[in-house]
Amino acid sequence: MDPPNLETRVADSLAVLDAVGSERPVLGGELEGGAANVLFAATMPERVHSLFYWYPAPRSTHAPDYPWGGTPEDLDRRMQEKADHWGTRDFDDPDGSSGGDPALPWGLLSRQSASPDVAIEMWRSSSS
Repeated sequence: MDPPNLETRVADSLAVLDAVGSERPVLGGELEGGAANVLFAATMPERVHSLFYWYPAPRSTHAPDYPWGGTPEDLDRRMQEKADHWGTRDFDDPDGSSGGDPALPWGLLSRQSASPDVAIEMWRSSSS
C-alpha cells in the first residue's frame, strides 16, 4: 500500500479536528511531518491559529543532489532503535544527555501518537 499523499493527510487532519470540535488549532510537526500541516495552513488559513515546523528537511535519504541523507540501511537501523525505546524514558533521552529532564516528554508523546510498528511504517513512507 502506498503511503497517504499530502492531500489525504490534510483531509484526515480536517476530519479529526472537526470530530473533536477544534476550530483553530496550532499545528506543528518535524521533518516530513510538518509538510501536511503547511499545506493545511496554506489552503485553509482561517482554520489555523498558528504553525510551527521543527527541523524541516527536503528528504531523509541520500541522493546525488542531497549527499547529507542516510542510506536505507542507516535509516532502518535508526528506525528500529527508536522503536525499541518507543514510549519509554529511554526514547526521551537515549544517550542520557538531558539528565532525565521531564520537560522533554517525547516518550509520552510517542506512546500517545502511534504504536512502534505504525511509527516505523510512517518513517519508511516519508524517507524518500
